[in-house]
Amino acid sequence: MPSNTEIILHLLQTKGLGPKGLRKVFAGLIASKSSFADMLGMSVEQVVMKLGLGQKLAERILNFKASDLSKALEDNVVSVLPIIDDSYPMRLKMTLGDAAPPVLFAKGNLDILDDKSVGFCGARKASEKGLLVAALCAEALVKEGVNVSSGYANGVDMKAHTSALEHGGTTTIVLAEGIQNFRIKKEIKDFFDEDRAVIVSEFFPTGRWFVSNAMQRNRTILGLSKAMMVIEAAMKGGTFSAAMDAIEHRVPLFFADYEVDNVSSEGNRYFLSKGANAIRANRHGKPNIDGVMRAVNRAEEFCSTSSKQLQLI
Repeated sequence: MPSNTEIILHLLQTKGLGPKGLRKVFAGLIASKSSFADMLGMSVEQVVMKLGLGQKLAERILNFKASDLSKALEDNVVSVLPIIDDSYPMRLKMTLGDAAPPVLFAKGNLDILDDKSVGFCGARKASEKGLLVAALCAEALVKEGVNVSSGYANGVDMKAHTSALEHGGTTTIVLAEGIQNFRIKKEIKDFFDEDRAVIVSEFFPTGRWFVSNAMQRNRTILGLSKAMMVIEAAMKGGTFSAAMDAIEHRVPLFFADYEVDNVSSEGNRYFLSKGANAIRANRHGKPNIDGVMRAVNRAEEFCSTSSKQLQLI
């Protein structure tokens, strides 16, 4: 009998079954009180009726094909978390709703996924000032017991991850490619500790990096976070889009407020002029994150209350 991981990998490779179709499959399994293994034992007619799929798609699902990748994931200590799994981050489901990734692949300390977390976003080619601000903000959050989440790209992302680990904190690395492609980069190597990091990907384990993946990954960072800090945003591109997504999903959004803007922070001034929350230095030259912490604690309280309500439904 194939494992749940093998069946999920098969579903992810089933032609015509995208994220929306996967969520429909998972919802159908819950409604019919069926397991993944039960599904493979169904007839085509039963799959159509219980999972709400078309006949051709049902036939493809039942034409199970095992993947050697399952063993590779096991050897690499990768957990597979479908959205119906209790280990799937509740915050991600609550924030993104139907847009939440139907499956996550994760390795490292999965307990971090339930911790208070603030997302970092910013330019890959950030200014020296921006990199310093990212490092100082991550350090300040770590001292408050907050996890730092970002996208493992060069620039702001890498500085935030590294600073969090360097100062004894935790970090969530959200990939824009398959988790089998994860490698510890030289910038973070001296501080990397798998007990204080969790690596997450919503893409097929061997999938390559694409621009569209990076945009999608930014939404997942947002969904895992109780607030988003933007260090440097240009007037277009992934960071600007991530900020717009934060507004859409009502995630508290904070921008570094520089006395002098440069090309990589023009977006900061735009959003600040529209009333976005500002992060400024205090009288000691450190970032004042009081507003961020208030937002995080409010979100934590709301998430806790909502989770209890969901369990009672």
